[in-house]
Amino acid sequence: FRYQSLLNRDKTTTKMTLWVARIIASASLLLALFLFYKFTVPAESVVYFSTLGVDPWGRIAAGVIELAAAILLLVPRFSLYGALLTCATMLSAIFVHIFDSGIYMSYIDGSSDNGLLFIFACVALLSACYILFRLAKTLLFTNPSQ
Repeated sequence: FRYQSLLNRDKTTTKMTLWVARIIASASLLLALFLFYKFTVPAESVVYFSTLGVDPWGRIAAGVIELAAAILLLVPRFSLYGALLTCATMLSAIFVHIFDSGIYMSYIDGSSDNGLLFIFACVALLSACYILFRLAKTLLFTNPSQ
């Protein structure tokens, strides 16, 4: 009986940590200005994506992919796909930040974001990796006959 109680507590903890990770990853995608820079067309975003050679289609596609990932993360049935999409998107964003544009985003007025977008991309990536780890562990090691 005691062992079963510990197993149930572990399942509850896993569910809660998965929800926390889903919310953190979605909030990082939705609220961390990622979508703001893609859909509201501020001058900084246009300049940034133009220097990469992918404006406007790359900017809009990135925004749509990030929005889809954020929504998929919050639906438990599809959160594995959302985590995969988030990992792919954030890895590419981090790669571009490190090797092309720099960690600090410079604005037209000369100010900087002090690496905030890069930090949010790292937080979203880590949260999505945790979700992938937990869900893959559950999918691979669950006995389907139970």
